Amino acid sequence: MMENFGSAAARHWEDAQHLHVIGRVDNSAYLAGYAIECSLKVLIEIAGPNPKALGHDLSGLSGDALVLACVLAPWLHRYQISKTEDFEHVMRAWVPEMRYSATGQVSGEQCKQFLRAAESVFQEIVLSAHLDGLVRQL
Repeated sequence: MMENFGSAAARHWEDAQHLHVIGRVDNSAYLAGYAIECSLKVLIEIAGPNPKALGHDLSGLSGDALVLACVLAPWLHRYQISKTEDFEHVMRAWVPEMRYSATGQVSGEQCKQFLRAAESVFQEIVLSAHLDGLVRQL
């Protein structure tokens, strides 16, 4: 199966929103983290390196890997992300292993932080790249 990080980011972002509405904040935050991961991997893939090899480390993906992508393709600088307080919180708090935690580990406010960060990164990267013709299918 071929990866489509833009489509995956859109799906995870949409599902995270729906889950939040029905009060499933743990899974909402978990999928918001994946929406951020897939959004970051869109830029890395455009630059050339295989983003799948970079794993699930959001700090690494938003740091060194993003810097490398911009070195390889300097025009990608226009897709820089806003490193807000919400974004920084997600960088510290999100791990893929959240899927194994007990229900109730994520508060409603923490979930909102995850959703705000995911929305920002998704819009700044995936939607912008889609409008520029770099991401075809969402």
